[in-house]
Amino acid sequence: MRPSSPLTTELKAMWHQCVLCQEHTILNVCELCESDTDFIQHTLLRQNLCTVNDTVTDNYLEHDAVLNAKFDELWILGVYHYPLTYLIPALKFHGQRHFATLLAQWFVLYRVKYMTDLPQVIIPVPLHWRRFLQRGYNQAELIAQTLSQHLHIPIDKTDRDALVKRRRYTKPQSELNQEQRRQNMQHVFSVNPQAIAQYQHIVIVDDVMTTGGTINDLCRAIYRHAPHIKISVWCIGLRIDIIPAS
Repeated sequence: MRPSSPLTTELKAMWHQCVLCQEHTILNVCELCESDTDFIQHTLLRQNLCTVNDTVTDNYLEHDAVLNAKFDELWILGVYHYPLTYLIPALKFHGQRHFATLLAQWFVLYRVKYMTDLPQVIIPVPLHWRRFLQRGYNQAELIAQTLSQHLHIPIDKTDRDALVKRRRYTKPQSELNQEQRRQNMQHVFSVNPQAIAQYQHIVIVDDVMTTGGTINDLCRAIYRHAPHIKISVWCIGLRIDIIPAS
């Protein structure tokens, strides 16, 4: 393939804008905006957050997703602040599907490189078929597809042979308080016991984690059929007020 000339690159930049600052660039997010994101240099996020509180430091992470985790590893791209508070809702509710590629590529660049043990299969948190018809896509699945392409890890099927399914329609978690969220997510998922048993390490992918209730219910369903399995969780954003600086 013939490399782009400097003139071609310049012309592309004239017709394309950074989705955050609207400055001309050939990238979805310009280099300046990307460098300004708080998650790139955040050293605490370069590790499994489930182990943060096991070390004797000042970096105690007081969050339900960590304190009540029913999984082995939690990796997040960043705290649910800007620009994630713009990019994720745009992906989830406004049809900006290409943002899934951007977010997944950031996750590979800034998180996966610090991992020592990669999973055998990627499982996006499934949507109920009614919500899928309303939205037209599963944003977690879009993120998982890009992760699968870059990491060469297979992604779970979404047909009747899927490892996990969402069997009950639930209200949006964003509309509920903490107790309602907990009740809303009980016994939501079903698992294919024969298919899941062949794996030793899986990863669950989602866009945003608030209390961890959705992920925990999914993990409990998996552990009932495969107690031997290691479960990692990869999320783009974590809703938390304060996170230690390093």
